[in-house]
Amino acid sequence: MVINVLLSVTFVHVWGLPGAAFGSSVAMVVGTAMLLREARAAVGPDVTAGVRLALARHLPVIAVCLTWGVLVHMAFDHWILSLPVRVRYSVGLRAIAAFAALGLYAACVLAMLVVKLKVVGLDEDEREFLARVAAAGARLRPS
Repeated sequence: MVINVLLSVTFVHVWGLPGAAFGSSVAMVVGTAMLLREARAAVGPDVTAGVRLALARHLPVIAVCLTWGVLVHMAFDHWILSLPVRVRYSVGLRAIAAFAALGLYAACVLAMLVVKLKVVGLDEDEREFLARVAAAGARLRPS
């Protein structure tokens, strides 16, 4: 968390709001690398190979996520920058942008789910988890 704040504050002075996002992204990558190092020390080098296999297997889902993020960012940037400054920061526009972002986020998750199910497929662990969820849901339904 400390590294996130330090990087975000540093980069926000350089690039503005995108700098804060960049700082958070770098902090997440550093945190993931530290977590992977600890997991490797605890479990052994097999953990690194497992992560590589999972990333390679889910590359289509990652590609959808990255592409969606770039397109949405470009569209929002174009839309917001085309507005007069007094309108850009109005409460009404913030609410519209928030609901638009929420809808686009939901659409992205749906697109990734479709790619996961149609292209990548489910692992055995994922099928078992969904079966347990379905069984728990069936027990909760009134008879």
